[in-house]
Amino acid sequence: MSNEDKNNKEQNDLQKQVPSDQEVITGCGGCLVTVTIVSIIIGLLSLGNSPENSQSPVENIPVSEQTITVEDFKRYEQQIYSLPQQCDADYKKAMDALAKNDAVGAYEQFDNAHYSCLDCFSKFSSLKLPEGLSSEQKDKLKDANRDFSIAYKSKSSASKNFKKGIDRNSVESMAKAKENLELFQTYLFRGAGKLTEVKTQIEEQNKKTD
Repeated sequence: MSNEDKNNKEQNDLQKQVPSDQEVITGCGGCLVTVTIVSIIIGLLSLGNSPENSQSPVENIPVSEQTITVEDFKRYEQQIYSLPQQCDADYKKAMDALAKNDAVGAYEQFDNAHYSCLDCFSKFSSLKLPEGLSSEQKDKLKDANRDFSIAYKSKSSASKNFKKGIDRNSVESMAKAKENLELFQTYLFRGAGKLTEVKTQIEEQNKKTD
């Protein structure tokens, strides 16, 4: 299967699991959350990690043409870690509210997370790569940014489904949110792994030139 076919398949898989942003979410009428639903959501907290906390095996990639320094790449890496901060903060506040059985507060914070994670998705999609990378490293980081953007689109959809679950007291919506978070984690780990591969290559290449 070609890379283009794989990308198309992944996008199709994403569209199947991530609801459209055009869906209308009603107000928080009847915000009673059952114990079952609260337990489901609290159990999903571990799926909400950021790229900084994700690890993946490192593989070797060619480093011909590379001129970027470790310091320059670390600045780019820090930019990667900073992009999801608002999304992750809003999501954590929502989970904290649920842990206190505060359905109204959780609904409001999931609403914030829905939009802040969507904004994160947009920023990853347009993130500029640093100068001095080899062609192989550029391709790897482009793929990583695409993975991160899909991950946070999925987290945005999860937050939206959590809102629906709270508003409608719906276990089905919570189950959809769980699927969204599993997709989020899959793409987050993919992106983090590719980021680590490039970082390792840059560090090794800089040691050789010292």
